[in-house]
Amino acid sequence: ADYPERWTRLCDEWTWPEILRRWCAHGVNGAANRRQMLDDATISALRLLGSAIDGVGAMSVRQRCAVLACLADDIADTEGAADYIDGASARAEEVRRTMREERS
Repeated sequence: ADYPERWTRLCDEWTWPEILRRWCAHGVNGAANRRQMLDDATISALRLLGSAIDGVGAMSVRQRCAVLACLADDIADTEGAADYIDGASARAEEVRRTMREERS
């Protein structure tokens, strides 16, 4: 897997906000410059995750979307996601081709 195994062992209903905060703040490999790449909404969301008792509940929709976008960007960078996207694109092209043929 691309993520530290210890995160899998430690992740539960109480610890996942902190794991999410660390993932977004440092990336899968603990990149020191990761925070420089994050926008203000993501950084403020990470602060809430790390400080509030109900950090997730205190996050605005914009902050939640920013964290989701951070995760989606990381997922998109994996080989599995690239393979899935390529497969989905090929299937979509096949559907378009079939529809064009049926109209002809």
